[in-house]
Amino acid sequence: MSALFPERQASVLMFACILGVTYSLFLLSLKMDVLMTVRAAKSNWLLGVIPFFVSFLVLDALLSVFYAPNISPSYIDNSRNAISFSMAMSNFPVISDALIELNLIATELGQIALSSSMINDNIQCLLLLLHSFTEQSDDLKHSINLLGSWSLFLSFVYFVLRPTMKLIVRITPVGKPVKESYIVFILLTVLLVSVLGDALGVTSLIGPLLFGLVIPSGPPLGTTLVEKCEVLIAQFLLPFFFMYVGMMTDLSALGDWRLFLTLQSVFIIGDLAKLVACILVSLTYNIKPRYGTLLGLTLNIKGLTQLIGFFRLKKFKVVFLLFY
Repeated sequence: MSALFPERQASVLMFACILGVTYSLFLLSLKMDVLMTVRAAKSNWLLGVIPFFVSFLVLDALLSVFYAPNISPSYIDNSRNAISFSMAMSNFPVISDALIELNLIATELGQIALSSSMINDNIQCLLLLLHSFTEQSDDLKHSINLLGSWSLFLSFVYFVLRPTMKLIVRITPVGKPVKESYIVFILLTVLLVSVLGDALGVTSLIGPLLFGLVIPSGPPLGTTLVEKCEVLIAQFLLPFFFMYVGMMTDLSALGDWRLFLTLQSVFIIGDLAKLVACILVSLTYNIKPRYGTLLGLTLNIKGLTQLIGFFRLKKFKVVFLLFY
């Protein structure tokens, strides 16, 4: 490893990895039609709440029974909660990308799946915000600063960047391509919001996601950005992230295969619990069981955001405890 990836080269690889993740999340959110998804979420919100909590509770309960390594109890609880939360979550960038790939994004079932995953992500943001406040509960000043940072960041994205993107669409003549200078400006702004999010303490990945959501997804701007950037991001930059994850994964740490297989079984049961919950909740909306099954399978799709989440948990020394 040290011969193939010396320290100087590893820093370049890490930079390319961060760029790939940042622009990939931006591109995923850019492809979404937020208004259509929000309308579907209003009428099907139970599908975004109940399956998630059922899966989380089942995973947490099973991990409390089958996962009890000889380490500090506080670390065990943190690991259980973090892993249960990550595995129960249905992230809308992943669901959206899968539905686009399967040409199901415009179907009614696709919109229900997308709206359910968006509700999941809203729950995630709310819980992360509450967690940040509870961690700093003894420091009122820090909590107020954190809330102010979130508010300022959201205001900047919605009241400054959103009107700017709409202005670019308005001044672009009908049938004409968007100017290259505007495309460069937007791609540089992705890095700006990523840095701002990190500096304000709301993580560097939230900014590109929110920025992609406020850009009109159709022609001329959204489609032009996708056409010009998708190949470069998906085929060149993003593989650096997968490569870095592979470098940081030590397969020799899987010494206890019994524990490993037990954990895999727990994860599968958690997915089955979400599937059953989706079928039962779908019946209340007069959705046929076979469509409820398809919906449950769709919401169980895992992808890039789960990898990013586990990578961050490993960085903060939560996930690696599983293999002790």
